[in-house]
Amino acid sequence: MIDEENREKTEKVYGRKAARAVLEKRPEDVLKIAYVEALRMPLREHLRAAAERRVGYDEKSPEELAFIAGSPHHEGICLKVRPREVLWDLEALDDFSRAEGRVRLVALDGVENPHNIGGIARTAAFLGVDGLLLEEAALLTPAAVRVAEGGVEHLEVIRSRDLPRLLVAFASRGFAIIGTDAKAKEDVRRLAPPERAVVVLGGEAHGMSDEVRATLTRSVAIPGAGRVESLNVSVAAGIVLAALV
Repeated sequence: MIDEENREKTEKVYGRKAARAVLEKRPEDVLKIAYVEALRMPLREHLRAAAERRVGYDEKSPEELAFIAGSPHHEGICLKVRPREVLWDLEALDDFSRAEGRVRLVALDGVENPHNIGGIARTAAFLGVDGLLLEEAALLTPAAVRVAEGGVEHLEVIRSRDLPRLLVAFASRGFAIIGTDAKAKEDVRRLAPPERAVVVLGGEAHGMSDEVRATLTRSVAIPGAGRVESLNVSVAAGIVLAALV
């Protein structure tokens, strides 16, 4: 749902694949389209549909588009959109607990770098993960959405006001709460995939908080050669999620 406070807010989405995913998945949320001349023909069907919905669109120079997007990495397009719907704690718990078959969620605990968040979202969508669980204050920035290459549109976005409490609640509903630990005895390469799982990933600087780590029901190790201490969080995410496919 979109709460009343955010109902009238708008967001920017830039990057070709990110913008195309929005245009295809939720065109009704698109309020304006700005693009460079080179994309006029590739976008022609979307522009025609926008005109039918009376949505404005403008052709801009790359420099003008960089100003609109707030980034030089716009890849020739920027959309003004309504915020997408999100699930909150109890909604998500109820919805995913009732879902049939395999369920895969990814929870981010203090991950802040937009390139890491975007990379995790892209990997999660590629591997068929169902939802991305974020703390209430975590930012899903336009830069992260661009890096996700459209992946965000294929994930349920879940917001939590109390991440440890929500993870405990998921565990009580039969979900495995999985995190990484260099000292864990279970090798991720021999992980027996549970039917329902939440993979928890800690922040770049300090990893998982003690409160979140205490909710884990399984810890797995990612073996390495020992030449560097750890992996980038988005790389670690890919390794663990691939083991759950």
